Amino acid sequence: MFKHGSIFTMSIYRLRSTPILLAASSGGLSVLKGLIELGADYKRLDGEHNGIVSLAAMRFHTNVLEYLIEWSNPEIKVWEILVGKYNCLGCEYNCVTC
Repeated sequence: MFKHGSIFTMSIYRLRSTPILLAASSGGLSVLKGLIELGADYKRLDGEHNGIVSLAAMRFHTNVLEYLIEWSNPEIKVWEILVGKYNCLGCEYNCVTC
């Protein structure tokens, strides 16, 4: 459907997105859980330095955020990330964290 080198392809490449980042940003909780169970790198950041917590928050996917909070993985400091986003200045997104 998309030609190689199209704007869609370039923006995905530029953002360095991965399946787990796409799942978090689209609210795909079952996919996110499955990818975590399969060993996906849940600490990965995209080209704009957003991880699964930030991407879920920016797109109002509270189901993903709730799961990540309940998961209580010490490597994913959900509350610290959310509070840090809340305190940021000049955020370009109107989201639950800004």
